[in-house]
Amino acid sequence: MRHRVIPSIVMLCIIAAAATQRAASQEPAATPGKTFDVASVHANHSGTTQSRFDRMSTGVTIVNLPLRAIIQFAYGVSQPSRLAGVPDWASIERFDIIARGTIDGLDDLRAMMQALLADRFKLATHTEQRSVPIYNLVLARSDRRLGPSLKASTVNCPPPGRGRRGSQAPDASAPGTSANEECGVRPGGPGELNLRGRPLEFFASLLSVTQQRPVIDSTGLTGSYDIHLLFAPDPMPGRAVDPATDGRPSLLTALQEQLGLKLEPAKQQQDVLVIDRVSRPDEN
Repeated sequence: MRHRVIPSIVMLCIIAAAATQRAASQEPAATPGKTFDVASVHANHSGTTQSRFDRMSTGVTIVNLPLRAIIQFAYGVSQPSRLAGVPDWASIERFDIIARGTIDGLDDLRAMMQALLADRFKLATHTEQRSVPIYNLVLARSDRRLGPSLKASTVNCPPPGRGRRGSQAPDASAPGTSANEECGVRPGGPGELNLRGRPLEFFASLLSVTQQRPVIDSTGLTGSYDIHLLFAPDPMPGRAVDPATDGRPSLLTALQEQLGLKLEPAKQQQDVLVIDRVSRPDEN
């Protein structure tokens, strides 16, 4: 089966949430020392921002991604604040990678990507504890009243981690669930987030992507929720504001008005991946 990563905020959120929930997945553990059978690496000089990430059981194809994003995927680092020592060029210059070999799950792929980065980019890293900026997701009102777009879910969804692209079909035999309902991140337009049957811890992991720092669920709310959030996203560099989102509130304002939640800045000791050495690859 093929999984394509599209350069949109919704798909980035799904990827980040999958990284957060991967402990719950049923994928087999990585094979120590496993590598791709063959791989090619080339700098991409197209000048566009369009990118692609195709994952198959027989390999992976990466088109026009910065090295920083590739490293974050390979090591499961969803927030920039948990990656240190990245040279400027690794966030700007883009690369194409075509690698082939048998992949037995996400952990396997990450181990193989780490081996490829060490071989072709001479990447060397270590992990250490550092104080990093975070946000605590908390209730905005002292009376603990929720906003109109945050509701206790009426569907019975399976735990995250087993579905395709963060969305799973629920158990049709469970109370309050029908066979045509789906759980997780649902389709939406620009500046729109639809989430069905997920705990707020999952929602916090999605916010971690938009805020580029870890977001910790500190609401004290348990159970699963349905969320429909409309906001004005920051435009992509060099692009005008999408007219479809004109007049909408900012994300932080929408959180308070629509969900009854807010983000409070804080700091926390977390594992940080530190780059000791990395270089541009020899192309082949």
